[in-house]
Amino acid sequence: MLVQALPQDSKLSYAGVTQTSFGGPGSNVGLKINLNDVARAFFDVGKLSKILDEVGQFVEDRAKSGAPFRTGELRDSIGHQTTGMKVIIFAKADHAAPVEFGHVTKSGSFVAARPYMQPALEDGFPLLQTKIVRHAESVLAGRGGG
Repeated sequence: MLVQALPQDSKLSYAGVTQTSFGGPGSNVGLKINLNDVARAFFDVGKLSKILDEVGQFVEDRAKSGAPFRTGELRDSIGHQTTGMKVIIFAKADHAAPVEFGHVTKSGSFVAARPYMQPALEDGFPLLQTKIVRHAESVLAGRGGG
């Protein structure tokens, strides 16, 4: 049990949260929270990396499906790379940024943006949140975060 009544001068610790009693009998109870320990308890690097990779693949697929298509060069240049607790979603084509953000041509006319990466990232945030919450619930329920 994470929270319970404790006798004076006793401690209960779980996943970086330490509950301590202080003061006289029947007095206040304090909580000390170390977020680094909480994060380590909920997410080993391998599991978090797997979650990030799954979300990275989702965002990559969304960006590819939303990218304007003429030759396929832009779509084919979109990818993602997961390293530890970081995921990077990228587009390597030379015209990736001008398409995403818009640009001025050599003749001075403006070509409007045709975003494909931003909408994909926006679609990916709820998925990331859902996966992290599900994992945390699984850890708290004692299932080990499968």
